[in-house]
Amino acid sequence: FQGALVNRSWKVRVHIGPSFSLQRVMLDGRPTTQWTIIPGNYHIDMPFVESGPSQEGSVLEIEMASGPVSQGHTLAIDGVSK
Repeated sequence: FQGALVNRSWKVRVHIGPSFSLQRVMLDGRPTTQWTIIPGNYHIDMPFVESGPSQEGSVLEIEMASGPVSQGHTLAIDGVSK
């Protein structure tokens, strides 16, 4: 459609439980360090907002650099639940 973005960046937010131990994040088959774990804040009102903490638990936030919207990506999160 007219005005459609050709390039854009992405932010992927994933709930992780309190017993989840992150080992690595892979983007398109390669390790990435462009991620942050945001600790849960059980005193906020919104269960899963678009930025910041969540009352449901910690959030793993992964930043993907700007690129063509027509290009697909594979994201893998490796970890262990204790």
